[in-house]
Amino acid sequence: MKITLGSGTEHNKCYKFLLLFAISLIPLGTSFFSQYILDITPCHMCVLERWPYVFIFLFTLVLFLKPHLFRFILMLMIISSFIGFCLSVYHMGIEYSWWHGSEKCSGGSFVGSTAEELAAFLETVPVRRCDQSSKLFGTISFSSLNALYSVVIFLYYFISLKALHGRK
Repeated sequence: MKITLGSGTEHNKCYKFLLLFAISLIPLGTSFFSQYILDITPCHMCVLERWPYVFIFLFTLVLFLKPHLFRFILMLMIISSFIGFCLSVYHMGIEYSWWHGSEKCSGGSFVGSTAEELAAFLETVPVRRCDQSSKLFGTISFSSLNALYSVVIFLYYFISLKALHGRK
C-alpha cells in the first residue's frame, strides 16, 4: 500500500507551511530552552526580540487557515523579520557599547523614599542588564545570532515574494 500526501502541488504547499512554521519555532524554542533549561536569564531586549517570531508564528497559522492570503502574509513576515533584525542590531549595539540602551535595559533609576517603593521598583527591574550579553562560543552573543538569523529569513521571505511576483 502506497501512502501519498497528495499531488505535487499539495505536497509543496505542505512543505512550505512546515518550513514557515519551523522558521518561527526555532528561535522561540531556543530562547525558551536557554531561559528555562540552561537557566540563562533574558534581559528586556532579549524578550522584545522574541516578538517578531511570535508574530511570524501567528501569521503562519493564519496562512494555514487562509492560504489565499499567502502574498499578504509573506509581506507581513518580511516586515516582522526586518523588525527582528533592527531589534537585534540595537541590542548588539548596547552589548558592544556602541550606544546606550533605554532605562529598561540599564535597570532604570529609582525615585522614591521608602523601603516599599524600593521593593516595588526592584520587582520591575530585569535581573540581567541588556549590556551584559550571554555569549556563545566565547564571543558570539544571542543578539548577534538573532541578527544573522533575521537576515537569512528576511532574504528567504523576500526571494519567495519575488518568485510569487514572477508567476503572476
